[in-house]
Amino acid sequence: MIKYKAKWVCKEFHQKQKIDYDKIFASMIRVMIIKMLLTLMIKYDYEVEQMNIIIIFLEAHLKEEIWMQQSSRFEQKKSNEIFLICRLNKILYEFKQASWEWYTILKIYLIFINYQRIEIDHSMFIHDNNIIIAIYVNDLLILELNIFDINILKLQFAECFQMKDLDSIEWYLKMHITHNKAERTLWINQSIYIKRVIELLSMSDCSLTKTLMHHRCQFKKNVYWKTKKWVEY
Repeated sequence: MIKYKAKWVCKEFHQKQKIDYDKIFASMIRVMIIKMLLTLMIKYDYEVEQMNIIIIFLEAHLKEEIWMQQSSRFEQKKSNEIFLICRLNKILYEFKQASWEWYTILKIYLIFINYQRIEIDHSMFIHDNNIIIAIYVNDLLILELNIFDINILKLQFAECFQMKDLDSIEWYLKMHITHNKAERTLWINQSIYIKRVIELLSMSDCSLTKTLMHHRCQFKKNVYWKTKKWVEY
């Protein structure tokens, strides 16, 4: 345990579209693009660094007029024993528009420092000096041939946002990534994620067995889990 954290969240199920929020887009880079970027890292020997933006939703200002009850057990009253209510100036966790407002702020900042958004995926930006930034909500992947340019970009981000530098890519979206620069190889491991799925399905005590498989076998997603039954679609 590193530290305890508490969040004040809203009851987003009370929000009404066109009144309390408009757009709900979340910037999540597509898996296909992530694979492409990792391929660039291997083929052209790119440096790939990670950064995490802390308390991202508190960076965004709220455009709509929204009032909210005080948090339970932390209420304040007027002198006449009437409870106060809060008018929100900034986004809270669980707001439907939280991810969109945060993405808007980040997009404006990146355009201000001369980055261009890629039209095939609006979660990816590129600079004239070939720095590539991929966004997954508050996780940033930064690719460049020169680590010096990446460090300058990190300093720019730290001036505007509360950032956590995660250094070279190792864990990303529940994937353990092992990169051997000398041999130009990349290994992706999801064993921890798989174990969590097995625990979720109460299969941790199942017996293990080895199964022969053709080396060109391709899996296709043709079923999904619903109400404890496999249902075809």
